Amino acid sequence: MKIIEGGSFKDKFRFIRFMNDFDLVKVRRMYLIKPEKNVIRAWQGHKK
Repeated sequence: MKIIEGGSFKDKFRFIRFMNDFDLVKVRRMYLIKPEKNVIRAWQGHKK
């Protein structure tokens, strides 16, 4: 395991996180999940 240092940028419109040294050659998919307040996870899919 290797710790990869990242960085971030923020202005009045957006907040961006980046890890430019992360090699994505062997990665098939990558997800970033940020939980929102007042959302019950997993319920939305079972609702149908």
